[in-house]
Amino acid sequence: MEFINIYIFEDDISQSTLHQKIASKVYPNSEIKLISSYEDTLDILGKLRFPSILIIDIYLEGMNGLNLLKTILNKYPNELFYSIVITGSEDKDISLQSLRAGADEFLQKPISTDYLLLRFLNIKKFLELQINNQSKEKEIDELNQKYSNLRDQLIDLIKSFQNIRIPDAPKLTQRIKKAAIWIYRKISEEEVDTTNLEIAADLIFAGKLFLSEHQITKPVLVNGLVVGEEMAKVPDYSKTLLSKVPDFDEVINIVYHLYENFDGTGIPDKIKGWKIPLESRILRVALDYEYQFEKNQGRESKTMEALFNESRRLYDFRVIAMLDQYLASQNINSKSSNQREVPVLISELRPGMILSRNIYTNSGLKLISMGTKLDPAAIDMLLNITQSDAIIGSIYIYDRATQSNY
Repeated sequence: MEFINIYIFEDDISQSTLHQKIASKVYPNSEIKLISSYEDTLDILGKLRFPSILIIDIYLEGMNGLNLLKTILNKYPNELFYSIVITGSEDKDISLQSLRAGADEFLQKPISTDYLLLRFLNIKKFLELQINNQSKEKEIDELNQKYSNLRDQLIDLIKSFQNIRIPDAPKLTQRIKKAAIWIYRKISEEEVDTTNLEIAADLIFAGKLFLSEHQITKPVLVNGLVVGEEMAKVPDYSKTLLSKVPDFDEVINIVYHLYENFDGTGIPDKIKGWKIPLESRILRVALDYEYQFEKNQGRESKTMEALFNESRRLYDFRVIAMLDQYLASQNINSKSSNQREVPVLISELRPGMILSRNIYTNSGLKLISMGTKLDPAAIDMLLNITQSDAIIGSIYIYDRATQSNY
């Protein structure tokens, strides 16, 4: 590194000239600027070039050198420079103040010529290392960006094939993803990163790309049982295909275990319960809801009844309960007051309100069925039971009930 910008803030011309002479021996091709007045200092502040060495006398004419250093650090927080604060004062606290202000080094006058020359040589090595590190970091950032772009391109390519083979995939995956994200956040009860869940939802049919036209639109499992030998290979097909995408282990794990049954009778590894990744359990419920919804000709209540009937055998009960809550939340803004649902607190329940959703507790106990018109006894029962077994989610009622006189 032959060229570097050197700025000497010193109002003693003899001192600044000496520093300039020594610096020029180490950096013969560099531009060395001498700044001796307050006006010159203000003028140069907006024109500093980097990398650079700053030599700053603490007691400058018209200003404090430490304040000048702080100003430069604030103005150029990401630039590379080495700062040396110098003073002729014998105050021992000044060195500590200088370092606290952000100086890289503090020197006490008088400074011998040989020592200053040695410092310039060492600073040169330091800056060369820093510049080399910055260059390497830039190369790494560029490689990471290329790597990320390649990863995204592979994901988009798989999605494109998936959408070609399964024309309904874009709409299906969008609905599945929206529901899954909502459920995941509610169950987690804290801020969570949904990136892997979202990608897994987008690629939920990846393993089916190897199936025939006759099989590809059919469910892999029916009533928790594999539909044929080829369907049994879907998890492995998913793993094989998605393994081509770099840094995809977590997404692969989610998609690979999508068809595990909650009781351990699913595929591919027959793991059960909480050993199945939460994201897999959520996507499985959201996916099977879509199949059941079509099978039941768009009847939501019948579809949810079918899922609840298989809870704990095929599905995580909590996930189904949260899916039910999600569906209710989507009806809050329904144009029809007969279909519009309203969440209420248990303390807000009144006789005559009609439940739009079943009420379940955390233990899985079904307290009251949807469609029930509440009476004082039912409300008292809810208040008593929920003291020891909390309700999952919110209580939903039909909006038309809120228009009645209780």
